[in-house]
Order: sequence, then structure tokens, then C-alpha cells
Amino acid sequence: MSLLGETGSVARLDISRIRKDEVMRVATKLVARKGWQNTTLADIAREADVSLGVITYHFSSKDEIIRGVMEKYVGENLTYLYQSLQEYDDPVEKLTNLVRLTLRETKRDKEIYYVHFDYWAKISWNDEIREMNAQFYDFARDWTADCVRRGIEAGVFREVDPREAATLINSLLIGIQAQHAFDEEAFDFEGVAEMAEKAVLGFLLA
Repeated sequence: MSLLGETGSVARLDISRIRKDEVMRVATKLVARKGWQNTTLADIAREADVSLGVITYHFSSKDEIIRGVMEKYVGENLTYLYQSLQEYDDPVEKLTNLVRLTLRETKRDKEIYYVHFDYWAKISWNDEIREMNAQFYDFARDWTADCVRRGIEAGVFREVDPREAATLINSLLIGIQAQHAFDEEAFDFEGVAEMAEKAVLGFLLA
């Protein structure tokens, strides 16, 4: 694809955004490998091949980097799920694919889950991080609850409290994701993912 516009001038690249994204990508890689406590700004700068000044220009602290990583991941993940599920009108197909795609994300981007666990460790003393996590999971419950509610209204799912059902479903998925991240060889991931789909539908189908 040409970088030349209609006038022949070179299209402006957002170098600042590219550098910021690269810092977050490298931070994700290093945190997944070493943990947040053992990752320094100097490590990130060296791996990203930028100066410390570039990092401090974009991020006021190390915590702000991990916050940016999680915000970017959550935004991209939710956009991916939303766009992928738009093609399904049937409540059973929509919920089944919500389960399937959520679990597939675990294998698609494993490093982010190690960062996520590091992020969770901060919620006991960092109010901002706790609030961000709470908002994300509240949104996830609402989204799953909407799938359940639509199934109930269509007469496909039995009468349950949609948000309570969503909490149960999301807890099941988070548990599978966490166990797989801890030990990839502990169980057949694809087999357990299929069992999760059946368990969710078995719980809900009228």
C-alpha cells in the first residue's frame, strides 16, 4: 500500500503512537517472562530500543504502562468479541460462540494473561486498578446477561436471573483460562472448552 496521498505528499505516520504501542508490547512480553516487580523501565527501554526519555514522555510511571496495556487489551478484546458475535441472531449460537471465542483468546494471546494476573495482585491496595477491574467484569456480566436474557425472551432458555447466570458462566471461563495459563499440560484445553459449552447450554436450555 502506498504512503503517497492524492497530492503526492507522504502520509504522516503517527510515530508517537507507534512508539507507545511498542513500549506496551515489550512491557507485556517482559512482564509475562519476569513479572512486574522484576521488570524495570530500563529493561523495557533496552528491549524496545528506545531511550528512557521516550518512555517517561508517554508514561508517568511503570504502573501507567501496565494500565495502558490492560486498557488496550480490554478494548481490543471486547471489540473482537462484539464484531465476531454480530453475525449470530440465535441465542444458543450467540452464547455458544461467546464461550468459544472467550476461551480461544487464552490460546491466541497467552502473554496477556500473565500480565492480567500481575494486575489482579494490585487490587488489594490500588483503588484505581480495582475500579478498572470491577468495571471490566461488570461490563462482561452485562454482555453475557444480555445473551441469556434474549434466550429467555425467545423461550429457548429457562427462567433464571440473567446476571446471576452470567456471573456463573464468566466464573467458569475465567477458571479455565487461569488453570490453562498456570499449566498448559494439565488438561486437554480443547476438550474442556467443548465441555464448557455443553455445561453452559445444559444449565440454560429450557
